[in-house]
Amino acid sequence: MLLINLVSFAQLSEEVEKLTPEFPGEVQIDFGFNLSNGRPAELDFNWFRSKSFAFYYIKPMEVSPNFSFRPGIGLSLEKLGQKHNRTIVNTVEFESTADGVQVPVQTLTYDTIQGNGIGEFKKSQIALNHVELPFELRYHVGGRNKNKIFIGVGASAALLFEAHTKVKYEKFGHMYKEKQKDDFNLSRFRYTAFGRIGIGSFGFFYKWHFTDVFSSGAPEGADKLGYSTVGISLSGF
Repeated sequence: MLLINLVSFAQLSEEVEKLTPEFPGEVQIDFGFNLSNGRPAELDFNWFRSKSFAFYYIKPMEVSPNFSFRPGIGLSLEKLGQKHNRTIVNTVEFESTADGVQVPVQTLTYDTIQGNGIGEFKKSQIALNHVELPFELRYHVGGRNKNKIFIGVGASAALLFEAHTKVKYEKFGHMYKEKQKDDFNLSRFRYTAFGRIGIGSFGFFYKWHFTDVFSSGAPEGADKLGYSTVGISLSGF
């Protein structure tokens, strides 16, 4: 009787294994902070409010016992948070043509959060959300073992699919949140180089984004605004 039960359990295990094939890739999560560069004084960013979160599906491919190629696809959700009570807005101004016709022209400007009853300022952020295609060449010290040290270099291309500003402040004792969606003349494409080092499924990364935040018509002094990202990564889920 016991032998029959063992055989039946083995057959059931085999059937379950056939129905649940091994996942062909791995999930990778990056969490870090964005560090701005080339910023004007009016947009003094706060690194702690400038969080970065990205998650990817990665398909590791063995190149040699020590090297692997890791293409993937995923989403990166970026924040650029400011220290002061300012936010970026799209304003419409009218300019006269040679024929004297008034035409509307959109201009990006800084808007100070102020007014009657405005109390404590909480945060002001620009959010940039991308679809991203990363690829990485990774060297595994001592071979491709899950508990070995690795060093990786790579690059990625990303497409901006959504952007908005978010402001949070106190007014007359109540907390207010304002969110405005717009393209804000932000760069539609972003190109990045990065490096990683770690052990097993845990690592540290540094990303340098070559593309400026604004493609054209940036607020005064922010035409060369850029940022880099530093943080930790987890993979192998």
